Amino acid sequence: MKAIHLSFLLSIFLLPTILFAQEAESNGYIFPDFTDGIVFNKDGSRISAKLNYYTIEQKMLFKDAEGKIMEFGVPESVEAVNIKDRFFVNSGNGPFYEQIAVGETEYYVQWSAKILSSGKGVGYGGYSNTTAVTNLSGIGNAGDFTPLNADEKVMTLTECNYYLKIKNSFKKINSLKILVKLFKKQQAEIESFVSVQKIDFTKASDIAKVAVFCYPFTK
Repeated sequence: MKAIHLSFLLSIFLLPTILFAQEAESNGYIFPDFTDGIVFNKDGSRISAKLNYYTIEQKMLFKDAEGKIMEFGVPESVEAVNIKDRFFVNSGNGPFYEQIAVGETEYYVQWSAKILSSGKGVGYGGYSNTTAVTNLSGIGNAGDFTPLNADEKVMTLTECNYYLKIKNSFKKINSLKILVKLFKKQQAEIESFVSVQKIDFTKASDIAKVAVFCYPFTK
């Protein structure tokens, strides 16, 4: 399979609307249906599939050729996933984090949800078509992937945790207290910035400001 550079793929995209905590009737998926997308593996290969992210269990899922909902058998082999114009990177500890480009840097969103009530099931989403891409259902043995029955429609409480990537490690930045611990030498500057800008650590727009302001400190 044709190898591609992830740094080229993870370029700047439009900033999506992100909610810190919102109660909504939902099936727990980020996208309304399974959508065409691309899986970028750590070995440089890429795979086409119908994908969606299940926030309740924080798992990246796909539909096989028969329409069954599956999860990756070896998720640690995946580098990133592209669904429409949005990228999700492997956090290395289970969940995939959405990468949000802003200015010369980026921050990351860990999407999660809690079930409040349940109902009838609904559909999922998928991947975009590109050349030189292999269908996921044709990769590996049948035992490589595990079916997952998680299509129940539910009332969910969606929550987000925000991260910066510092020296190849994801660091949570959900509060001023946490932020100044990451950049102790710049504590006074950060405290002044947060105060003047009236930063709300539950708002994606304010997290974007924090990411840009702290970018020089990460070098």
